[in-house]
Amino acid sequence: MAACGPTRTIPARPTVATFCARPSKGCSRPAGKIFCGLWVTKIAPPERASSYMSVHMALTGVRGSLAPFLGYWIFAAAGPTAVAICGLALVALSMALFEAANETGSAATSAYEKPIELSSVVR
Repeated sequence: MAACGPTRTIPARPTVATFCARPSKGCSRPAGKIFCGLWVTKIAPPERASSYMSVHMALTGVRGSLAPFLGYWIFAAAGPTAVAICGLALVALSMALFEAANETGSAATSAYEKPIELSSVVR
């Protein structure tokens, strides 16, 4: 595999799987970014949605600035298995916290009750 930037690789011989995977990834990534940004509006009370969104976006920027340095530090100190375990632990922790918030009857219950309406998202 030849490197094409810090995180992208291009196979030496493109296969059928490559030609099927690239368009799929190209369609799913932008949608994922949109929904990642909009999930906050589903758990926030309607009158506080802008405040929740601003905090969410600020913390996303902080995470995006610090995570690569922390990840490479863990990788250099302990190896790829430790990075995978740390990532798994963080995902499990976030799922547990979201479920705990959902069980306490907070605004997080609205995430399960209201479907996202694309007509309100795309204008």
